[in-house]
Amino acid sequence: MPELDIPPIPADAPYPRAMEKFPKVRQSRLATFDQCSLLSYFDEEYRRDWTSHPAARGTILHAFAAKALHAMWQAEERQIDQEVALSILRECLRQADVPAEDVVNIPFAQIKDLRWVAVKWATDNEFDIQYLADIEQRLDAVVTYENPRGGLIERVITGQLDALFIPEPTWAVVIDWKDSWNLPKPKSLSDEGYFQQRFYAVLVLLTYPSIDRVTLREHYVRFSETRDATVFRSQLPDMLEEISALVERWDRTWEEGQWPPPEGQPPSLFTPSPGAHCNFCPRPASCPIFPAARVEGAITDAETAERWAAEQIVAKAAVKQRDKALKAWGSARGAIPIKHAKDPKRQLGYRAVTRTERPTKEKLEQAIALADQFGEKIDPESLYETRTQTRFEEHSRVEEDIVAEDAKLAEALEESMRRQHGE
Repeated sequence: MPELDIPPIPADAPYPRAMEKFPKVRQSRLATFDQCSLLSYFDEEYRRDWTSHPAARGTILHAFAAKALHAMWQAEERQIDQEVALSILRECLRQADVPAEDVVNIPFAQIKDLRWVAVKWATDNEFDIQYLADIEQRLDAVVTYENPRGGLIERVITGQLDALFIPEPTWAVVIDWKDSWNLPKPKSLSDEGYFQQRFYAVLVLLTYPSIDRVTLREHYVRFSETRDATVFRSQLPDMLEEISALVERWDRTWEEGQWPPPEGQPPSLFTPSPGAHCNFCPRPASCPIFPAARVEGAITDAETAERWAAEQIVAKAAVKQRDKALKAWGSARGAIPIKHAKDPKRQLGYRAVTRTERPTKEKLEQAIALADQFGEKIDPESLYETRTQTRFEEHSRVEEDIVAEDAKLAEALEESMRRQHGE
């Protein structure tokens, strides 16, 4: 697929330096920017200086999957032999065909893991190889946003698809290899999957006019499981607007943003946003968010991870003990008010919940047997049981319920007093 020509930078372009620095805006860069604009700055300025072992492992894994699929396509095989897979992995580890600037360091501990992943990939997975359209294909597309000085600014966006399958003339499947140890819930994508889904769909739909729907398939190689999400051509206008707005913000940030911000000047457009991505930041010490506030992303080395793991075990034990004590108090004295700025009625305690239980297999078999014996029809509703139980949890007490409850209590008290006085 030929690459798109880069449109010339208009003389009245609002962000000429950004457009010159990034003639094409890559999916990976935008995905990072979408999570944390400061991380995108650190990535761009410092990531080339080093790489993490997980990132290096992912690089080798993607190279392995690409070569393995190509071997399967040449042999017209749905599956690859384990020994062939290991041979391909060893070839990828040599990195003989990789440019010097892209060579990654893989320690022996990671190689052991990669061998296991390669064998699992070969053993557990089959692919409809006859529908394979391309491997590691880079696609370009043009998006536009309004020039405040008039007209439109054209920007080329680009992304590399791990693998593209076209099972039907109007349906494309984009595979994205995932090396994560965290498997999302069934029928759900990872957090970053939503962005990739929309971005890749735009690239495919603009490149292949005959395609009407695009499925992003996250393939979790450690589990041999997939998570799918599909978008349709009817959604293309909305997706184009979303990505165009993000590209415009990218251009403005790189045009006007400074880091660190000059003293006495407004905050930089490069702003930090804490999250799990903090774990992969190349400059955590330079981030203005102090480590304890980074929530999911304060861990930057193995020693910290080990210490936090030990502390978490102790913390969980303490929480469990407190939970038991709070339950005992709540059982004896009722709900415990919680200071909550947005909800003054918030409390922790037992509350009644009603649940309807489905009939068990044994109950169904018993009902069928009785119906056969006595010639009666089965009443489905009678097989369901409604139970009331209490659950100790945080909840909000609704004022209307309180008033209604108090009214019932008052009425019951009056009735009791009337009986006592013989009324």
